[in-house]
Amino acid sequence: MAPRAPGGSVRPRRSSGVVVRPLNFTVRGRWGSRMRKIVPLLGGWVILSLVTAAMLLLWSWPWRPHSALGWGLLFLGALPLTLLGEYLGERTILQSPIAARLDALRSGPQTSALRITYVLICVIVVGVAGIYAFALLKSTGWLGAL
Repeated sequence: MAPRAPGGSVRPRRSSGVVVRPLNFTVRGRWGSRMRKIVPLLGGWVILSLVTAAMLLLWSWPWRPHSALGWGLLFLGALPLTLLGEYLGERTILQSPIAARLDALRSGPQTSALRITYVLICVIVVGVAGIYAFALLKSTGWLGAL
């Protein structure tokens, strides 16, 4: 039983033989070996970010960032937003119940036309949503700030 303090509360027992170390995730491995693992990952991320940012600049040709904040958001956000868009497009358009029904149909020119029409409708809806978001940002002034 732990010893009691004068006020009746229990004092914590002194830990003997227990070494308390702060939480340190860099204890294992040497600095050089960790950097050799991280640098290629960061280099790949930077290269992919530059490529996706260049593609976004080409796709939105007349518009370009006008401030350091805008350029930073473009380069930092290009890759995650592109990956998120690809994932959502795959999950919501190509793996939806409608797409599964279209895939179950027999092959032929009518079925192909139906599949192409479905994807075109999805692309048009996403394009209209993007234009609406762009117009909303422009009307609120956020686009001019970037």
